[in-house]
Amino acid sequence: AIKLMQASFEMVQIMEESKNDFDNIMAFDIRIGVNTGPVVAGVVGTKKFAFDIWGDTVNVASRLSGLGNAGDILIGRDTYMQSEGYFDFEDIGHSKIKGRVEPVRIYKVLAPKVQPVKVHRFQGLVSKLIGRRVEMDFLAEAVQSLRDGKGSIISICGTAGTGKSRLIEEFRSTLNLVEVQWIEGH
Repeated sequence: AIKLMQASFEMVQIMEESKNDFDNIMAFDIRIGVNTGPVVAGVVGTKKFAFDIWGDTVNVASRLSGLGNAGDILIGRDTYMQSEGYFDFEDIGHSKIKGRVEPVRIYKVLAPKVQPVKVHRFQGLVSKLIGRRVEMDFLAEAVQSLRDGKGSIISICGTAGTGKSRLIEEFRSTLNLVEVQWIEGH
């Protein structure tokens, strides 16, 4: 999804840069809809090399592009979830789309992030983080010490399922990643 998002953003940029070259010849705009999910792919009909893809994922992507204005890249929730650490978005909200019973959550791509980060997903519903105020305060103090020129190394240890990744993700979301460089290794 990330490569597709980068390609979409570059296509919009190129079209905007090229508009002046074609204004006297023809008027054109670009609107892109991106949706992530399963598709059916194969040869359609009797024509040689008549390969096509179809399904709900393709239908939603097509409908998203139709909802956008000139230069917009609109995406569905799954695409957003896979690329949110790499791009800035505007949450457009839910919209009813032809062919779908339930409204679809829509996001507008604004720009690539200055400092992309890999977002780790928690499975299932995510509730408010509770009972970790001491740990969050400790990490905030470490960042303040870093701002004061005093570095440190912090090790977060615990058995599986105790919320180590969740604590780190919640803490990272409180930081201004333009101001603080976040480097992560696994």
